[in-house]
Amino acid sequence: MRRIVGLALVGLGAFLLVAALLTRTYVAGQLVKFPLNTYVKTTLIGKDVSYFSPKLVRPVTGATMQVTDTVKGDGAAGSSSTAVWDEFTYLYDRTNHAEFSYTTRRAAFDRRTAVLVDCCGANIGGNSSIRQTGLSGYVWPIGTQKQTYDVFDTTLLKPIRSGTWARGRSTASTCTDSWRRCRPPNRAPSRCRDPWWAAARTW
Repeated sequence: MRRIVGLALVGLGAFLLVAALLTRTYVAGQLVKFPLNTYVKTTLIGKDVSYFSPKLVRPVTGATMQVTDTVKGDGAAGSSSTAVWDEFTYLYDRTNHAEFSYTTRRAAFDRRTAVLVDCCGANIGGNSSIRQTGLSGYVWPIGTQKQTYDVFDTTLLKPIRSGTWARGRSTASTCTDSWRRCRPPNRAPSRCRDPWWAAARTW
């Protein structure tokens, strides 16, 4: 009897171990998606900024620029596979108390791969004729790999290469991967001190 119970417990333990692995690799992989309803407001400060001010009609140097980016999900327009997020970006010169610029964007993308989808009234600054392709740029694919990605640039209005994977870092609680696209002449991403474009993911 004890032998039968022992074998049963061993079998149950093996089953639970396999089930846990399957849950982590399959079930979680199927359930984890980017949300339909999201609201994120990010504020960045840049110091010693130089630019030409249309409002002041002159070049400006040494300014402190504040960038406020607000992303809000449109849950009603999304679906089980596609998220629709609206973005408003506002740049304000805090030194001269002057607005620099603002942009709006509506993007639809796959909730797992972050690849842009042409639907749901997607537009840049109200212009729906601009076709957004590549990754959305808000988020990176779930299960991001150490490879190069095409990310849509809202200034150039086309996808750009993210650059190659630069490095990975780990601490006791987090891991971080980063990608960099260097200014010409091309250099190894890990030695790029002044990248033209950079991105990172932390988990």
